Amino acid sequence: MNLTHAEHHQQTQGKGEWRTAHKVLPCSHYFGGIACCARAIAPGQRYFDTKESVPEAGLRQSFKVCARCAHAPVRADFLAARAA
Repeated sequence: MNLTHAEHHQQTQGKGEWRTAHKVLPCSHYFGGIACCARAIAPGQRYFDTKESVPEAGLRQSFKVCARCAHAPVRADFLAARAA
């Protein structure tokens, strides 16, 4: 069974949720540069809020990922790169 990036994030990090955009949001590419990326999340579209931020780097908002990136299956090379 192939996990999606969103499912993998929820299982390993214990956080993240699906939300609906109220304004145009850029996809943060949190899961890497996936070829199917929608780039922008339009109002009314669902996106995955990772609930991850990096306050020490000045990123106070959580990473928001378009549905295409979030629904893409997790690849072994992605997992190896994240573990390194």
